Amino acid sequence: MFLSGAFSLAKFVEGWSWNSHSPCIALFDQREHRRLRNCTPWRKKRVVSAPRWCLQSSLSVIVPTYNRLRELKTCLDCLEDQTDPGTDYEVLVIDDSSTDGTAEWLERAQRVEMLYPHVRLLRQEHNGGPARARNRGVDVASGDVLVFVDSDIMVSNGFLRAHWLAHAEARGKPIIAVGPVLHVHSLDAKERRLRFHPLFDASRAFFCTSNASVSGSFFRQCGCFDEDFCLYGWEDLECGERLRLAGQGQLRHIRLPWSADGALAFHYKPPFDLNQIPRLIQQEQERGTMGFLFYRKMPTWSVRMMIQYTWFHRILWFVLTWAGFWNVERIRPLLAILIGMRQPDVALFIFTIVLNRITCEAVFHAAAHHRTQDPTLSAISPKRFKAPSSEHPQSAAE
Repeated sequence: MFLSGAFSLAKFVEGWSWNSHSPCIALFDQREHRRLRNCTPWRKKRVVSAPRWCLQSSLSVIVPTYNRLRELKTCLDCLEDQTDPGTDYEVLVIDDSSTDGTAEWLERAQRVEMLYPHVRLLRQEHNGGPARARNRGVDVASGDVLVFVDSDIMVSNGFLRAHWLAHAEARGKPIIAVGPVLHVHSLDAKERRLRFHPLFDASRAFFCTSNASVSGSFFRQCGCFDEDFCLYGWEDLECGERLRLAGQGQLRHIRLPWSADGALAFHYKPPFDLNQIPRLIQQEQERGTMGFLFYRKMPTWSVRMMIQYTWFHRILWFVLTWAGFWNVERIRPLLAILIGMRQPDVALFIFTIVLNRITCEAVFHAAAHHRTQDPTLSAISPKRFKAPSSEHPQSAAE
């Protein structure tokens, strides 16, 4: 009974905190839940005729990648296999100094095997994180509309057309179009589920780079991504908040309908196992550090709730982990049992409670560290803030 109530409370609070990167549920109303459960849009499908001026517009798909060769292959196959995208498009792959042969494979595939005609490869000399990689793509993009996906994303055949039509309907006005994302455990198209899973798929993020598009000129006017976010997390939500504030009165925000032949994206996440624990801990530590950087740049109450920088969150996770009794080592046997029972999603959800406490404590740790520095600083230098137990920056695209 206690665990059931604790899990329900954890789901509610994490949704309230707008932590879109977490596997827990985000807040959404009953009407949307019914729509997603039935996998049908609210409105009847209709054919949209794009205005004549929009027929000349084009799309630039920006895909940062870091050591994801296997996932990138499937991602590019999906982007090449688009059904009538409606306009010309290019796919910009920004290799963030991968060490798994990503750039060499793509160059060979294009030069020798004549694959991926829409793809342009950009190579980064040093790993600078997803924000810098995406900005590199924005700098050289020739399209009027920028479409953002990650290298572990597989899109439906109508993905680009759905984004293009959303901007065509806007008739030149700046918009952000965000599509739904389903989490899957396999790269095989035959194993991709089309049913909504409320525990892992719901998200209310204003701007999520797994499946989003934005008017290119408006995005550049707002300053693109903040490259101070050199560790894991928050660079897309911080950018989304700036876009939302800058576009008040002129920017339209559109949520694309949930449709199998629309702008549907599948986010590949391998089934949870115990070997992932060190990486997940490091990511949450870095997320907490970058979360406080987010708050320093935008000190609002909504941001504090997003990053869980409140005493309410700190006390909540302290209580739900039984005053720290349920830590990584004590919960490991329970996780092993659940994984052995072929319940990796349940194991990950339970482990999320421990991870949330790690994130929250990392935020407060970054805040305490900052108070020992010059309080007149207007922003945090990424060199001053390093995640605990993190030896080197790790790209969030990993």
